[in-house]
Amino acid sequence: MKRSYWQDLKGAFYLIWRNKWSFISVGILLQFVVGIGAANLSLVSLSTSE
Repeated sequence: MKRSYWQDLKGAFYLIWRNKWSFISVGILLQFVVGIGAANLSLVSLSTSE
């Protein structure tokens, strides 16, 4: 059980390493979306608090 778990983990890391540029672009996109969402939330909270 433990050995297969580590093999799966190594396989996942290998996939991430092979596709690291797509993962990086997805991460940048996620940060962008989260940033816009946070900005919208702060704007909404500011407009409702007044």
